Amino acid sequence: MKKFVSSLLIVALLSNFIFTTKLSQARADVIDDGDYPPLKGLFFDFGGGGDGLSAALGFKYSFASLSVGVVGFANDIPNYAQTPPTGVYFNANEPLPTGYEAEKHTGIIVCFDAGFHYEYDLWTFFGTAGYYTQQDSVLAKEIRTDGKRPSRYRYKVENSQGLALGAGANYAITDDVSLGLGFHTKRGVYAQFTYVWE
Repeated sequence: MKKFVSSLLIVALLSNFIFTTKLSQARADVIDDGDYPPLKGLFFDFGGGGDGLSAALGFKYSFASLSVGVVGFANDIPNYAQTPPTGVYFNANEPLPTGYEAEKHTGIIVCFDAGFHYEYDLWTFFGTAGYYTQQDSVLAKEIRTDGKRPSRYRYKVENSQGLALGAGANYAITDDVSLGLGFHTKRGVYAQFTYVWE
């Protein structure tokens, strides 16, 4: 009989321990999640810098985001001639001949960025890191000292790529909408509009 009561008591204690542990875990899950699902959001950036106007579109989930941006879509490249003057030759693999200098103009830059967000009260601070690919037009500009407008000719196209970084902050205007400012090493300074939902 003592063995039976002892076994029953041990089973009751173990059951109570398991039930209490599961209840505590369930409560912890509710507290950790704040009883809210992760926030999702769409954001749009518009700004500009030394390489021209920029725009970007991205998606945010919880504390992370992905975006794609374009820079230089409204750049004004000066008019230039395709064919150089008689007796002058431009070779993209060789330096320019005497009397001409290279003049670089940003064609287009495409940026792919991953972001990490930290929320504090009504503020959200973020940092981004990503990859960019860039194409520039390099023109052969005539060197003139007589004050006349120099002629420009097609010389070559340069491609480059590398790492791009950014940072910024948003302020929640309503539960669903926030506005902010950011800086990106390729896209320059930009304003950001974010719409979020659960």
